[in-house]
Amino acid sequence: MNEIELNSFLTNDYIYIPYSDKDKINLRETGMIYKNDDLTEYENKRVFSPVSGKAFGLSEINSIEGPKKVLIIENDFKDKVLKRPISNNDIYEVDKEIIKDLTKEYSYKNYLTLKISYDDKFDIGDEYLLKDKIIDILETLNIIDQTHENLNIKIRLDKRDIISYQTLFSYLGTYPNIEIEFTQSDNNETVVSLYDIIDIYDKLKNRIPRDYIYLTVKSNQNLQVIKTKKNSNLKDLLEHLNLMSTNIIINEKLKIENGNFFLDEKIRTININ
Repeated sequence: MNEIELNSFLTNDYIYIPYSDKDKINLRETGMIYKNDDLTEYENKRVFSPVSGKAFGLSEINSIEGPKKVLIIENDFKDKVLKRPISNNDIYEVDKEIIKDLTKEYSYKNYLTLKISYDDKFDIGDEYLLKDKIIDILETLNIIDQTHENLNIKIRLDKRDIISYQTLFSYLGTYPNIEIEFTQSDNNETVVSLYDIIDIYDKLKNRIPRDYIYLTVKSNQNLQVIKTKKNSNLKDLLEHLNLMSTNIIINEKLKIENGNFFLDEKIRTININ
């Protein structure tokens, strides 16, 4: 496949924060929201705001899992932060106990396997995400390997994914304990995504949590990889791309007629017919 240019759309007017219980949403009386505000809990995880702005209201939006309750934030495009965390310059200087605590769920298996998803005709977002964050990803895998003596690190590639292999080949000599495989070789493993590893890196660096996702968008034989805001609305992205349609396929299986659809890490491909 010829290399495809990575495009960005990070100026979404609204962000949609999923929640389980509206009584547990943390909002100021003014409705003002700062980037990285801890807003609520969803699926047993804390949810942080990827933008600053104003609380616009509560609503529902369709998602890959069905209707989802969301808090809508009107983006002010200022990315104001109430208190900016002090970043760690070197993740190798982070206390080992902190690293173990962040990665303890991986310590119960023999292998930690980073799976890079790939489809030679459509789903190619991972190869662009890998290329964009290659050093962060390999450094994180390396420090996990150093912290857990009995945990082996692997990267699983599709044998057709030449671009990802070439990206990794340029660096792996520096990380001899990271193995590349092309077929599953062990069931006693924990399989993680690129997002999982990037999120650990950001925690080790004490950074504001990741606020973006990568999507592959196909329309009229045109293929694009788009970097856009996490927890955003497909409708806004389609308007930006001038691709409004009532025939949309999500992840090559879910057909929808309305672009009002929640975008997060679970969304990989969007086909516009």
